[in-house]
Amino acid sequence: MLQAYDVKVLGPLPEAVLTVLGGARIDVAEARTVLWTPRPDADRLTCLVSRLSALGLELSEVRRGPRHTEVEVRGLLGPSLQAAFSDVADSMAKWRCVILLRLPARRLAEVLQALTDNGVHLLAIRAIPPTLAPAGW
Repeated sequence: MLQAYDVKVLGPLPEAVLTVLGGARIDVAEARTVLWTPRPDADRLTCLVSRLSALGLELSEVRRGPRHTEVEVRGLLGPSLQAAFSDVADSMAKWRCVILLRLPARRLAEVLQALTDNGVHLLAIRAIPPTLAPAGW
């Protein structure tokens, strides 16, 4: 029986991974850019969020850590938009993709190993209950 999995990874999937996955169904459900900034004060964070909004970017999530803040926006930022945030972001080189895999549960360990062997950084994985799987799966 096929099981659907929601796998969050950093960066796009290399061609070698697509080859290794063979018959597994893969869809890129979302792509998000993560901006890492030094932990800003509330005014600076408000300014950053306002700038994102003014540029028409959809804020997805803000995570504040002890040393830095991660600001996640939907979509991939091209070079022009990256330049627009170069004064407040330490790094924008990585993006998060959510891929949906549909494969037999017994192949999950093999697929995850193939991802990591090919330099893909796994962030999270969860089984999707059949009632929540995307239509057509």
